Amino acid sequence: MSAKTTGVDLRSLDWGEPVVERSGEQPLGRRTSTRRHTGARKASMALNFTAMIDVVFLLLLYFMLTADFAKQEDAFSLDLPGQGAAEVADDPFALPEQPILVSVRSSGDGRADYALTTDSPLVGELNGYEALTTTLGALRGDLLASDHEMVIAPEPGTRWEHTLGAYNAVTRAGFERVRFARPSGG
Repeated sequence: MSAKTTGVDLRSLDWGEPVVERSGEQPLGRRTSTRRHTGARKASMALNFTAMIDVVFLLLLYFMLTADFAKQEDAFSLDLPGQGAAEVADDPFALPEQPILVSVRSSGDGRADYALTTDSPLVGELNGYEALTTTLGALRGDLLASDHEMVIAPEPGTRWEHTLGAYNAVTRAGFERVRFARPSGG
């Protein structure tokens, strides 16, 4: 079983010339075209959009996989000075509530170089954030309500991480009304 292979000149299909077999036999057919073959084939410019779209999608995939979606800073709900409105007391015979002032002082540049003190005799002596959390947590419910006002007062020159550590310790103890003290003029 031998099949005779015929070679077709594909260049002639583009210009409307008759298709002939290589052996020089009769034409197989003629394509009609409005263009005429003038001898030299004209070069035409065309963009390969498939390859360009592939490259764009590969770049998009690369940037999506290598992007670092960093967690945004947390938002803290706190009462800033000057935001409080006048509150009406439910009990006309109740004594005014004094906020507990937690003073923070940095003694160095390290994470553990800080000191905490309070103006309340209920709290006592503190030696760290965990002691502040456990002491205030034990007082909450028995002697202090969870909406008792707490004021964080950093001394001048206190590092922000020490002030924020005191704030976090008070909120971990379960107190809802925590604010920062108005900075001293100096």
